[in-house]
Amino acid sequence: MNKIEDFLGNHEDGGGESKSSFGNITLDDLKKDNYRSSLRNVLIAESFYLVKEIEKYGSGMIRIRKELKEYTEIDLEMYEMGNFFNVVFRKRKVTTRKTVEKTTQNTTQKIIEIIREDPFISRRQLASRIGSISEDGIKYHIEKMKKKGILKRIGPAKGGHWEVVEDE
Repeated sequence: MNKIEDFLGNHEDGGGESKSSFGNITLDDLKKDNYRSSLRNVLIAESFYLVKEIEKYGSGMIRIRKELKEYTEIDLEMYEMGNFFNVVFRKRKVTTRKTVEKTTQNTTQKIIEIIREDPFISRRQLASRIGSISEDGIKYHIEKMKKKGILKRIGPAKGGHWEVVEDE
């Protein structure tokens, strides 16, 4: 069993006390800032300090977590990998009203452009040409444009065509 399996697998709560090459520091200790730092490689640490790549020894994880409290759109993940640990920063996808409005506006604009090229196009063909939307999504956008007076259906569902009344 490797260290990750040992760390995660032998504890019902998913946590554990797996000691690793971090000295007597566990991953839980790192996550909770419950440890006393010690240098693993004095020569590398001193070199980094002298060329001003680090400010202090052993306070990095604590300072990183403190700074990330101000950046709620970034997640911090830490996990053990063999004799080392990895730290991963992930930017959360934030969907805002502005993003939704922009996407809707872009989709509406694409529909208008395609209808101008081919007024006899079907909803299925529109969905296929745009690619990132379903037929029901096309129907939704067309209904909204009809209500706003941007788009008009001339003739029957089969054999009729679309007319763009005004630009959005």
